[in-house]
Amino acid sequence: MLANLLVAFVAILPALAASLPSITPTANGRSCGTYISDERIVEAEKHFEANKVVSNSSTERAPLEISVRVDYLSLAS
Repeated sequence: MLANLLVAFVAILPALAASLPSITPTANGRSCGTYISDERIVEAEKHFEANKVVSNSSTERAPLEISVRVDYLSLAS
């Protein structure tokens, strides 16, 4: 029974892989698919500048916790 399920899974695996969207890196190597127009970037920068929080004290510092996650996909040919 388990062997039959494994054979069926292996048989449909190519069809599943073919149905996934292809990942084609752009000229700069990025492949996330996100595109932000120049106008939208300018609009976001203006919004950020207009709503920037300014500290009242140069000696008052708040801790800043930073988490970084890097996903790397190798497209070996």
